[in-house]
Amino acid sequence: MVESRTSGGRKRIGEVLLELQFITKDQLVAALKLQKQNGHKRLGEIMMHKKMINQTQLTTALARQFGYQYVDLTKTQPEQSVIDKVPQAMCEEYNIIPLKKSGNSIVICIGDPLDLVSIENIRFALNTNIQCVLAPPEDIKRAIKTFYGDEKGKLSDTILGLDSSEDPVKSTIDKVDLNKIAEEDDAPIIKFVHQMIESAVQQRASDIHVEPMEDRVRARFRIDGILRIANDVPKRLQGSLLSRIKIMADMDIAEKRKPQDGIIRLKAAGQDLDIRVSSIASVHGEGIVMRLLDKQTGLKTLEDLGFFANDYKKFRR
Repeated sequence: MVESRTSGGRKRIGEVLLELQFITKDQLVAALKLQKQNGHKRLGEIMMHKKMINQTQLTTALARQFGYQYVDLTKTQPEQSVIDKVPQAMCEEYNIIPLKKSGNSIVICIGDPLDLVSIENIRFALNTNIQCVLAPPEDIKRAIKTFYGDEKGKLSDTILGLDSSEDPVKSTIDKVDLNKIAEEDDAPIIKFVHQMIESAVQQRASDIHVEPMEDRVRARFRIDGILRIANDVPKRLQGSLLSRIKIMADMDIAEKRKPQDGIIRLKAAGQDLDIRVSSIASVHGEGIVMRLLDKQTGLKTLEDLGFFANDYKKFRR
């Protein structure tokens, strides 16, 4: 006899799948036996692995089990206002897509109703109430690329046009508009640095790490305290890329063994930035870290930090 309800009073996923006629009783019994042998796996995952159901069927069943609305993202157009409010980095980290405003809440499409920690993190980060709806995880990933664009893809397109024979511009840049650089000088290495900084600003990154590896140069952005890979650059372009950044920071491009510091002042994505640049020798070449500082932001007040009202009062006390 298969139990039909969880301890929380919800019907079990197997029972819901039976009700929706996505599986047979024999399939359910077989899947439960497999789950006993692999206790760490969810029943739905086992059924998908055995091709008893597909992702759409599983998500539909989860929506009914948890009382969420199922959304077909191929027929849904998110509101631009909420796309602008929720950062792309957050969507990629938690695999979510914002859909619309509903009263004082934002409707967020998620792929896993059991990931309660992520749901609470999203609510805290946005400092607003959220309503969850469900869609298949792969559909959400496609929607993020569709409605936010693929920043990695943009950088990759630029990388394909780079030529290791090009020399970086040998001039010190004190204050410059990146958009003007792109118009006046079509050198691909300059375009790549331009797009890398623009992409980092748009994704609210605090740092850009350029890290030489044995077979490539890895670019990573620090977003919300977490380093995320932005792109990999071919090893043959390492010298040109590092030299370009050091020239912009008024650093000595001939010195490759001693640590150096510099600063780049520029305007990117409509923001006046001070970029603090540090270089240090490593096994596979110089590593560079760029700290992005928005001049207009300055120090935040306590009210701007996103406290809930009760927590703010306690903190002030």
